[in-house]
Amino acid sequence: MLPPPREDAPTNHAIDDSPPGREIAYWRALFHRWFIKYNPIYLVSAMLVLTGLNLLSRGLAREGSLYGPLGVAVVAELYAGALVGGAALLYRGGKRRPAVLMALLAVVYQGDLTLHTEMCGVLGTTGVAPTMVWLAAFVGKLFALGWALRLRLGWRALAVAITGALGLAIVPYLLPRLGAEGAGTLVAAFALVLGALFPERLDESVTSRDALDAWGTTVLRRGVAATFAIWAVLLVLHVAFWASERTIDLFRVLPAIAAVLLAKQRHELRVWVIAVASVAFAAFALPAQLWFVAAIVTALLIVRALSLVPTRTWTTHGAADERSPYRVPNDETERARDIVAPLERMEPVSPAERVRLWTGALVMGHLALWTFGWTGGSFPRHVWALDLAAALVTAVMVIRIGARVVLAYLAALLGHALVVAGLVPTPHSLVAWGGIALVLGFASLFVSIVVSHRAKPNETSPS
Repeated sequence: MLPPPREDAPTNHAIDDSPPGREIAYWRALFHRWFIKYNPIYLVSAMLVLTGLNLLSRGLAREGSLYGPLGVAVVAELYAGALVGGAALLYRGGKRRPAVLMALLAVVYQGDLTLHTEMCGVLGTTGVAPTMVWLAAFVGKLFALGWALRLRLGWRALAVAITGALGLAIVPYLLPRLGAEGAGTLVAAFALVLGALFPERLDESVTSRDALDAWGTTVLRRGVAATFAIWAVLLVLHVAFWASERTIDLFRVLPAIAAVLLAKQRHELRVWVIAVASVAFAAFALPAQLWFVAAIVTALLIVRALSLVPTRTWTTHGAADERSPYRVPNDETERARDIVAPLERMEPVSPAERVRLWTGALVMGHLALWTFGWTGGSFPRHVWALDLAAALVTAVMVIRIGARVVLAYLAALLGHALVVAGLVPTPHSLVAWGGIALVLGFASLFVSIVVSHRAKPNETSPS
């Protein structure tokens, strides 16, 4: 026998007597969630258009149509323009979330999903005009996206986007004219330039013209990060397509990526150790690649000199303190100012480090140009025009930024050139080598005495 039902238990009669508006409100909320807030039809539409473009392109290719693929690219651009217009309409109508979703789909279509630039490269001179039209459309849609979402695009964000588009447009024309190593060097230089231009602060590269709350700021930061991530994936897919069509030494791209990552890390000493060790290893083990390694190191030093690098400071009662957290305070007053927490921020390198970086860039750049085509053995003969250019750059650096240390490299370069030319006799016996060592010993002693004597009192440590 079943127990009697509880009085508070729901019954069919209670369900039947529920207000009719409750069910209507439920379906209305469900509709709002899946067709306004998280609308999947945008993605379905983009996938359908992409599938249709792909099928049209394959069909026209089988028919041997030359201008049919150009029409496919035009349709893709029109659809991307419709996405931008839809994002603007939704954003100004107060529907910010669907506007952002539609704008991200437009970002995807900015990556040339139809491989239009590669097709124009195959057409040769005939494809130059369509390529220029695609570039103009890319830049126009880029600014239109900023207008649609009321965004202010920083110069680094614009530079990365436009440089990437230029690479997609130009590289397909150059690859057929280069060998495997030349093509790899071109792609590596492309990646290096993009990495050097990439903004260190995403939250400052794109800002909103409207006042945003905390959540709106988070969405903007995530949207900018998603945009760059999407473009990075599409760029990798384009490079993979180039490699499938041409022989490209993609191993040359890895040092370029490593150089960009190394240039923006905190410790300067680590940068110099890795850079010098790489050049020394190439000189002894891979002489034919010395010029390439020296060129990568040159770019590494230049990027670091022009970039913001992470700097750690230690906060004391709201102020920054450079003291080490492991140092024992001397008195009670100093103990009261103990360090609270580390503070990470992005700052330019110091003036002294910038001088060192530019000096190293000059040395490595000259070495890269000097050893181009060298495969081992004795160093190549000096090119006096190149040495003269190095001397002129050295003079400019000494005058403008006070980089006197570069004079040591210029002196060593001149000495090597005189020895190679036979103008300076080289020692051939132990007596001669001993005499040179004695001369250098007395000279170094004289220099050290002069430097110590001319130093100011506050430049020397107390005895």
